[in-house]
Amino acid sequence: MARPDATNETPKLRGKTVAVFTRYRPGLPQVVLSDCLLETRGDRLFLVGAGLPAQQGAPEWTDGVRRSIAWDAVEEYLLFESPEAYFERAKLAPAMNNVGAMMPMFEMPQSSEGYPVEPSGIQMQPETPLEVGTIVLACSHGQWWRAEVVAIEENDMVRIHYPGWESHWDASVPKTELQVYLGNSFEMDE
Repeated sequence: MARPDATNETPKLRGKTVAVFTRYRPGLPQVVLSDCLLETRGDRLFLVGAGLPAQQGAPEWTDGVRRSIAWDAVEEYLLFESPEAYFERAKLAPAMNNVGAMMPMFEMPQSSEGYPVEPSGIQMQPETPLEVGTIVLACSHGQWWRAEVVAIEENDMVRIHYPGWESHWDASVPKTELQVYLGNSFEMDE
């Protein structure tokens, strides 16, 4: 893994496949681009390429879309000769995770409950009753997720677990940052 640095030479990325970690979304499955190049826009340098899914066979809406990332936002990157080389390496990630290697870029939810959802817009208030086992919505890394309350802590803090994700993603958050989860509820027309 390389870390971009102003003192380094500009890397040779033209035509390569690049998996990118940005400093604004650490530890998340990041952007994967193919047919890359570096492009200057104004006074800034950007990595530009066509979007690829993080896992082969797991399509994403950005597949094939031309995307760009400000080079100064890139924390680290993985460089591959081709999309095939990237996907071959991605196949090894689950086996590597079993032996303790940390490859957060390839971590995926274990069930459909682990994917982002739309926020309900109904903010939890300090007086809103809340119990262990309640499903709520929590914002993390700019997206809303289902979260199960696993503990009520002091100072209106709530310990949550994200269904479908490993427990190392569990977090303690202020109750007022959570939203009510409406589940699969709907209103019937009369």
